[in-house]
Amino acid sequence: MKNKIVFFIFVLIMNISCLSNSNTTLQRKILTKEPGYFSLEDDFMILGKIQNYTVAYNQHFWGNNRMTGRIIIFENGEPIGSYGGINDIPIVKDQCLIFLEYREQYGNTIDLSSGIPSKVYLDGEHFSFEYY
Repeated sequence: MKNKIVFFIFVLIMNISCLSNSNTTLQRKILTKEPGYFSLEDDFMILGKIQNYTVAYNQHFWGNNRMTGRIIIFENGEPIGSYGGINDIPIVKDQCLIFLEYREQYGNTIDLSSGIPSKVYLDGEHFSFEYY
């Protein structure tokens, strides 16, 4: 029993380490594309995968205590663009990004099933996808 617990902890630590390395690798790739908008000190998290896209969320804090959130789309591990100015974090479900705190009538979904929409309507505002 003790060996199983030790093995489980070992596997858990290895998985966390791999996820951390994946996060750092993707975050560094963004820095090469858009160094003015991103920093290694940013809060960066991978939200999930939809088809061949990896979806991440980044919070960049500016010097004047202002935060900008971005949903970043990677294709085959390379950053291809982002939706900027989105300060809430969605969940990934059924090939969509869903913002649980937004009402459906004002827009609460980014549907990636047919590709990346050039514009989305979220919480009463339009957001454009910016290619890198």
